[in-house]
Amino acid sequence: MLREIAYALLGLTALAYTVEFIFSLFDDPREPPRVKAAISLIGHIIGMIREGKLYYNSLGAKVDSDMYMISILGFKIYVCNSYRLIGAIHKNAKTLAFKPFVKLSMKKNSDVSDHAYEIGSGIMTDKLETAQRAALAPGAHLDAVTLRTAEAMLSGLSALEAAVASKESVMLLAFLRHNIVQALAYGIYGSTHPWKDPKVETAFWTWHEYLPKMFMASLLAGKGFQNRQVVFDAYHNFFQDLPDDTSEVFRERQRVYIEAGIEEADHIKLEAAWPLAIFSNTVPTAYWFMWELCSRPALLAEVRSEVEEVVIKTQKTADGPEFCLDIAALRTRCRLLLSVLEETQRTRHIHASMCRVLEDTVLDERYLLKKGYVVQLPGGPIHHDPNVYGSNAGQFEPHRFAPSDTHGNEGKVPTHAPTNRGFLAWGAPPHLCPARQFAATELLLMASLLILRFDIQLPSGRDRDPYPALRASEIATLLSPKKDVALQMTVREEWRGKWSVAFGKEKSRVLLASG
Repeated sequence: MLREIAYALLGLTALAYTVEFIFSLFDDPREPPRVKAAISLIGHIIGMIREGKLYYNSLGAKVDSDMYMISILGFKIYVCNSYRLIGAIHKNAKTLAFKPFVKLSMKKNSDVSDHAYEIGSGIMTDKLETAQRAALAPGAHLDAVTLRTAEAMLSGLSALEAAVASKESVMLLAFLRHNIVQALAYGIYGSTHPWKDPKVETAFWTWHEYLPKMFMASLLAGKGFQNRQVVFDAYHNFFQDLPDDTSEVFRERQRVYIEAGIEEADHIKLEAAWPLAIFSNTVPTAYWFMWELCSRPALLAEVRSEVEEVVIKTQKTADGPEFCLDIAALRTRCRLLLSVLEETQRTRHIHASMCRVLEDTVLDERYLLKKGYVVQLPGGPIHHDPNVYGSNAGQFEPHRFAPSDTHGNEGKVPTHAPTNRGFLAWGAPPHLCPARQFAATELLLMASLLILRFDIQLPSGRDRDPYPALRASEIATLLSPKKDVALQMTVREEWRGKWSVAFGKEKSRVLLASG
């Protein structure tokens, strides 16, 4: 029996290698070099299942080429392995299209009707992107949603202060998940937002966990579909009596859906799925931002000193001192804090943008990309490329993105490397995240308020894992840890008091490396 099994396995292996060899015979010599997997036909997909998008980091490090090709059951994926080709990819936007995957995600994540999908396949996607960019561009609308979100953060931090004073355990990921969801939901959807019910918040994170299975229509994804329906139902109830204090970006999204002819049942689903892009990316970014800050005491002290300069402290009153954080000054003056955020994104970013090849395309007068296949742009290999970020590209350098006039140029992007192409945390031009100014400001706010009001220590000794295991299958720009950590926190007495936020005179945007 064992002999028959061994012969069968050998036969299957030989067949797989033969089929892979036959596929390779049809490769055009102008195509990017083929990278073979250890197991023919399915080796790459096994690697993706095991490592998620981190697979491209390990694979790209072994390839000495600006672009390479992998094949999964005969289907080709062209992988960009160098920032140098990003501009060439976007110059060929007519034949290398991102929209097919936007529309596919809309269908899979929102479960909209075929009618809505057909409308979304037209110009509605462009109109929606334009409306979102306008509503979230620096200006009055962005300031309004930012201020409301910040005020909700303050409420959550007051509750945290009470919990810390009562010696309650604070888990970092759980705290950020709850407070970021509540703050962003209040800022975007108003005072009666659908996330007030804890069941909706719990259902969302379960839905998010099951996304990969749901995308493949797996029989094991039933729990994901059930929890998605909980979120859909909450949004349906929310839409029956919309509050007057919703944000401009929410109102603009609804306008585009209505003008495009999307029925209400579908645009409710589309809106309910939008937090997959907001919450799912902001939370893990905030987690690792705080992790990197709090694991370096000297850096934490330096950043605190910088942030203290944008807080206005009044004389002590009967209710204690009053503190007001200037959001506008935070955006422009706290360059080290921003540098730590961007270095966190650079070192931990795993997202891979995708586009479909609509027509045979020659890239950079060198690589032939054949119609019907896919191009992927993983950020990891580019973010760790010494040609872009110098000899210490593999290290966390907190001052890397800080201005060179205040810190040495060691570790900064060389002048010959355009930073907006070499930094892909918010996407690649021209497909940059329209909410990046909003999201970056909220991340800076959350970190600032936490480190000013609390002394925070991560677990130490045997309780501290320097390389925590990650949720490799998670669909996000940064991966969450598999295991949450308990923080050691105390209230900073000199910063205990009544807190508020406001916009000062400076009306500038966050100076992001991506633009």
